[in-house]
Amino acid sequence: SGIDIRAKQGTAVRAVASGYVAQVKNGGFGIQPSYVMLLHGQDMATVYMHLSSINVAPNTYVARGDIIGRSGGAPGTSGAGRWSTGPHLHFEVRLKGTPVNPTGYLP
Repeated sequence: SGIDIRAKQGTAVRAVASGYVAQVKNGGFGIQPSYVMLLHGQDMATVYMHLSSINVAPNTYVARGDIIGRSGGAPGTSGAGRWSTGPHLHFEVRLKGTPVNPTGYLP
């Protein structure tokens, strides 16, 4: 449903487009990963998963390039989730709720 982008633990994660923060999930040290979902115009949403920290709150606006969190994914760390095998960012783009190839949306 998306792509995994290798990134060192704690790398700044920036919004690829301006939008509103629709969902924020802090998975802590649990089995679910931490993530942020942004809503953009034209029925588009982006999801940023395996975050070690989150810098935004639901129902707030972010501009393109704003730091929304820090990458994570190192096993056993906050936000990694149960199945993560190494530091990275999982990135998704959804159009009308359906995942699409996200590579064309990266800066």
